[in-house]
Amino acid sequence: MRTPIAAMSGVTEVVLDHPDTTSAIKPHLLRSRRIISQMEDLVEILLALARAPDTLINNNENIDVRAEIPAIVADHEYLCRGKDLLLAVEIESPIPVVAPLHIVRVAIGNLVRNAIENCDRGVIRIYSEHPGTITIDDPGYGMSPVEISRIYTQMAKSGQYISGGIGIDLIIRICTHFGWKLNFESVAGKGTKAILSFY
Repeated sequence: MRTPIAAMSGVTEVVLDHPDTTSAIKPHLLRSRRIISQMEDLVEILLALARAPDTLINNNENIDVRAEIPAIVADHEYLCRGKDLLLAVEIESPIPVVAPLHIVRVAIGNLVRNAIENCDRGVIRIYSEHPGTITIDDPGYGMSPVEISRIYTQMAKSGQYISGGIGIDLIIRICTHFGWKLNFESVAGKGTKAILSFY
């Protein structure tokens, strides 16, 4: 799948940069580029999940998650358009992780996307309360204890998409594969915290 996706990506970039491309067409091309990027993410995740964890060691990198957050936020800020919503990064200390960089970016990016999609206004805070963790705290719709339980049940059954993007269920599989943990704290009508622990 990598080859046709790469071809679509290349063609999209060529058309975006072409002098005959009008301003009316560019938003559609930019949307196509974002969708192609999501397809690339999905392929990388499926490839990672298809390999045994010990075979992925050659793809691991020494990553400071704190240094990656600004780019991840910038990639998702377009989702805030039309909303009275801001993303605030409040991480002061390094968060070292040894893992494939692309997988770390996809996991965090999907949690940021979900937070934005479940909010209309306010500030989504991205911070670290404990070493090796990152919290995405949104002031959105929130979930009741029953809804949270339902999400965990659906994720345990696997094969079901819980929300937009690549799906929280796949993020849970990534966490299981790499020994990470993902937990939710939520109150209906008051927002949700997604807490990703790398160790």
